[in-house]
Order: sequence, then structure tokens, then C-alpha cells
Amino acid sequence: MKPPVRIADDLIRQVVNATSVKVLATLQAVDPLITAVHYQYGHYNDVKERLLQKGKTDKPNRYPLIVLFEDFRVLNRVPGIFGIADVKIIILHTSSKSYTRQQREDSVFNPVLVPIYEAFLTQLRVRGFFMQYGPFKHTRIDRPHWGDPGQYQNNGYLFDEVLDGIELSDLTLQTYFNNCVIA
Repeated sequence: MKPPVRIADDLIRQVVNATSVKVLATLQAVDPLITAVHYQYGHYNDVKERLLQKGKTDKPNRYPLIVLFEDFRVLNRVPGIFGIADVKIIILHTSSKSYTRQQREDSVFNPVLVPIYEAFLTQLRVRGFFMQYGPFKHTRIDRPHWGDPGQYQNNGYLFDEVLDGIELSDLTLQTYFNNCVIA
């Protein structure tokens, strides 16, 4: 019997890779040092540790980044469907602590984050992994100066850089369960 497909490891990684191929030339026109749209998956602490380790050896190859954060629910109640996941994804890119909101819009959001966001949603649909043919319903939250917001201020940065991001929350992904195994 085939092992079940894992939404995070298998499918989202493929969507991010396809997204990277689609937008790389556009991103490199903005910043020639961008090598790809990178991907991380896991609990916040695990992702942070991997990025810190990568920063010691390969700092330029971390951003822009799409992160699928755990923990997320996968409902397994519908016959014929492997699971229905309710996920939170954030698209991140480096920024500057001194940037104003307009500078973030002009140098990070519009030229880098928005093209990745749009291409990612397109690739979610065209890859055919998920049972969705129209736009994916989700909540988009622009996260300038992404960090620990606390109350009315940024209490600190969650990773070791100043980052801006676009968060996709309440994104529901459904996958078919492949129960037709040919021996």
C-alpha cells in the first residue's frame, strides 16, 4: 500500500517550487541576489532554529521564504478525502527596521511579496493537489515589521532579521485519498 500523502511535506513544497519557477525572473529584476522562493515547514521553534543554522553558512539563500507553520488541524471525517487541513502560511522577505510603511510597500510588498502571493495561490489551484477549482478562500493579513505584536507595538522579532510578510490564515486545503493501489 502507498504511504499517505502529507499535505505539508509533499504537496505544499511542490507548490512552492512551482511558485519559485514562475516568479524568479520577476524577483531577480528587483534583487539579483534572490536565488529562489524558499520553503520551510514545522513548528515555529524548529523553523527558527533551521533558519539560524542556515544563516551561519548560507545567509543569502533564506529569503524570500514561504513558511507553513504547525500545528494545524487535519480533519479525516469525509469518505474519499485524505484530509481537510486548516493551515497558516506566511510569505516573508527581509526589510529594514527604519523603513516607513510606504517604503515597505514600495520595496518589499509590491515588488516581492505580492507577486509571490499571487503566484502561490495560482499554483495551489493549477497543481491539482487540492479539491478547489476557483479562488482559495482565506484571510490575508499584511504583516509589515513582522514580529511579536504584543499590544500596540512590536515586542520583538520572531527570527533573527527584520521581516515583512503576508499571512494567509483560515486557508482550507482538501486532498483526495488514493485508495486505488495497483499491485
